Amino acid sequence: MENNHVKFAEYVIANWGGGVGTSFDDVNCENECERLKREYESKGITKPTLRGYMLEIAGDRINTKDPKSLNLKATAYLWAGANCRRKAIEATIEYLQGDIWCEHGNFYKEKRGNHSCFMWADLGKAYISEKEFDKAIAACEKAEILYHEYHFDKKRPWHGMSFSTAEAYMKAGEHNKAVSVLETAREKYIKALNNPITLQEERDCNNIGVYDERIREYKQRRLHDMLCKQIPKSAPKSFSGYMKMKNAKTDNWLKLVDKAKAVGIDL
Repeated sequence: MENNHVKFAEYVIANWGGGVGTSFDDVNCENECERLKREYESKGITKPTLRGYMLEIAGDRINTKDPKSLNLKATAYLWAGANCRRKAIEATIEYLQGDIWCEHGNFYKEKRGNHSCFMWADLGKAYISEKEFDKAIAACEKAEILYHEYHFDKKRPWHGMSFSTAEAYMKAGEHNKAVSVLETAREKYIKALNNPITLQEERDCNNIGVYDERIREYKQRRLHDMLCKQIPKSAPKSFSGYMKMKNAKTDNWLKLVDKAKAVGIDL
């Protein structure tokens, strides 16, 4: 029976997991999904979504503790959305404490970084959403270390893990560190682009602008946070309001620039 639950989880992840993985056909799994869909619709449920409902059930049904089962359980919960986030965190931690599995077989501890870096990154994102920023930072930094140690393809230097690390620092209030993480990642990326072994298609995709855009945003978020702390009565309540005022260069913006300058903030 448990093998059927594992197969069902594989089917749901492949067919309901947002297009990630290889879709495959299984009549029994397809019929079960149709039954669950009717059940979902009959209950008039709006949250979670049907996709989240399917993925949560797929995760809940797995009780075995082998690496493949734990991987599928964690993945199902991670993709199920906010309603499953605590389950996702617990299942991912349990999986990462043991041997690592991928579709090509079981990878033991000396090779664990090659595939676990992505699960660490997903764990970090889950912690960010739960506002557990210290844990998020630790998980995201672990993901980056493992990615560069085991998985980094020097012919294809682009990856987005540094953005999750920076986001965790930013939401934790460590704005300078967030900017520093991105600036360091940008420098490494430029160096990699100039490496002769880098594939031409990677050079053509040049993602420097992605770093630049995020760095500019985080620097503005840092300034907005400083305003909120030092002149809270004058600062726009939201970051979006701050940017709207800044881009429009309104009279209120010019007044804010003067007030900020008076407390040592250069806008």
